[in-house]
Amino acid sequence: VASSKPIPWHWAGMTSTHLWWLESERVCRWSAGAAAHCQPAREPLFLVTSASSVAWSEPDQIVWIQGWASEPQIIRAQSIRGLSVSEERLCWSAWSDDENGADIFCSDGFHLLRPGDQLWPMETAERLFFREGLTVFEVR
Repeated sequence: VASSKPIPWHWAGMTSTHLWWLESERVCRWSAGAAAHCQPAREPLFLVTSASSVAWSEPDQIVWIQGWASEPQIIRAQSIRGLSVSEERLCWSAWSDDENGADIFCSDGFHLLRPGDQLWPMETAERLFFREGLTVFEVR
């Protein structure tokens, strides 16, 4: 971990077993008593973790490792301004269309479609919070 080179403006994330962080062209993880392990990533932008999942965005996709699956799930999306991961699903904001702007999309098919820009999704328990302008809203 001492030789890591995390991107300064990105925070690290913690799962139940690993510390995760972004470097310029890779995503790294470390657990106590082990060496850091890094894997290639194309311009990683944003990283989120839950107890057993990690996800990060790249310019044209989101990479999601859920429940320690051996293969990451790739979601083709150009996410903007935030991701949110829980044990069950992943949510992100992305441009929808000219009329609706940015919407919230989730891996389970949920799509929050409304005028304006819905950004920075955050899921807790049974609620999904997001920001629209200077106001925080919730759904579900």
